[in-house]
Amino acid sequence: MIGLDDLKTRCDRIAEERARLETRLASLTQHQQEQARHASLTVSLEEFCRNSRTALQNPSFETKQRILRLVVDRIEVTDEQIMIKHMFSNRINPQAESCNVLRVRPCSSFYRVRLVVHPPLPGGT
Repeated sequence: MIGLDDLKTRCDRIAEERARLETRLASLTQHQQEQARHASLTVSLEEFCRNSRTALQNPSFETKQRILRLVVDRIEVTDEQIMIKHMFSNRINPQAESCNVLRVRPCSSFYRVRLVVHPPLPGGT
């Protein structure tokens, strides 16, 4: 026969063990949900890449226009040149936040294009 004190001790140990197992179960459930989200994101990213690749193989005029609107920051026109300022990573220094400028100057009936990369200004602009 088990005494009352011994039974209380066993019940306390069982309650502690149950709480520990419930905590562990919650942790494993959260980990499983994170893995499912990660797998879903991977599939979504792969699908996005596949769709982007397909759209860019033979882009429509609207697609080209949307891409240009995403890339071009502003266009400045003077009497002697057209400057197309665009934002994207600098291949020489990808960490540098620079504004790349595409200068288009009249040359006969065509335009001559020269890419000029300006270093970032102090203050990040």
